[in-house]
Amino acid sequence: MLLYRGVITFPAASGNGFWNGDGAIADTYGAWLAKEAASYAASLLDLSGETNDLLEGNGAITWSAASGWQFAAADSKFLYAPGVTFTGGDYTIIIQFAAETGGGQICGVNDTSAGYSLIITPSKFGNRVRYNFGSTTNKTPELAAGNLAIAGTSVYRNGVNEGGITKEDVSTTAPFGIGAVTRNSTPSGDSYVSAHIYSVVVNRSILDDADVATIATDMAALAAL
Repeated sequence: MLLYRGVITFPAASGNGFWNGDGAIADTYGAWLAKEAASYAASLLDLSGETNDLLEGNGAITWSAASGWQFAAADSKFLYAPGVTFTGGDYTIIIQFAAETGGGQICGVNDTSAGYSLIITPSKFGNRVRYNFGSTTNKTPELAAGNLAIAGTSVYRNGVNEGGITKEDVSTTAPFGIGAVTRNSTPSGDSYVSAHIYSVVVNRSILDDADVATIATDMAALAAL
């Protein structure tokens, strides 16, 4: 493991790492690592080379190298990537987290004016994971800690494909949100989560089962450090 932009990468080389199978997977849109980052400032940096660094919505997030970003829904705080917006549905989002409680939306976009939704909710109604990407699909049980993903028309739990979803076919100018969903280009947050978020990857293409599993495995390995 090496440091890249102040963050431990995995498996190896600077400029490549957990977000792209150490260089084997193309089209990363953004990649952020909070757990094991050298500092809070370093955790906001995009590791993918796309320079899609994160900005704060409503102030700084509680952070530590051991627990990553520690979001509390009552604080109404979130992070967002101004350069990461979505046209259609050919995207993949993957998130590694722990200690989720309360049922908030852990990442994504819910632009109601444009009719665009790309949302992961780890504990909807306390008994299921809810994925939104144009349509909605629910998968039981809920997940308080682990890895969740949407890749085009498939949804994943801990790197394993657990079914289909209808991908979006419209566009949004709302930037990708972490710790909540964004509703517009301003942006404003909504449906804040209480959770420790360790790492997040967004890809400009629909990754297949093998590529999602590769990234999820590497994200989980970093979470276990």
